Amino acid sequence: MPFLKRSLASGIISLYLCIFPTMGCSGQTTQSGYGQLTGTVTFAGVDCPPGRIQVPPCSGPYPDHEINIYKDDGRTVAAKTISDKDGMFAAVLQPGSYVIYAFGSVSNPNIKTPQIIIMESGKTVIFNIRIDTGIR
Repeated sequence: MPFLKRSLASGIISLYLCIFPTMGCSGQTTQSGYGQLTGTVTFAGVDCPPGRIQVPPCSGPYPDHEINIYKDDGRTVAAKTISDKDGMFAAVLQPGSYVIYAFGSVSNPNIKTPQIIIMESGKTVIFNIRIDTGIR
């Protein structure tokens, strides 16, 4: 499956563009005239004892994490979505440029890096978010 990969030097976020005319990567059709943004939020922290699933601080999928998607001005909220119990999220967007801010780390959340998302009609962009504490 052809896709374009772009990753931050910090390794926090990876972006994949799936090339399907009217189908997303998961086989879901996209509403005509719109594109679909999907991804998974994961938390990289400490390994927790077996049977204890608590994110954060334990590493794994990050449920209930709010993702704000801004218009290309970086200030106006275009959409919001929340990750599900498996850390997965989705949003249907009109074609155009959008911004999602990636935070440098949990210990310094004031540092944020804008990530440009370009949506095309009938295409799916996969944007995975990894929140890393740096603690191992």
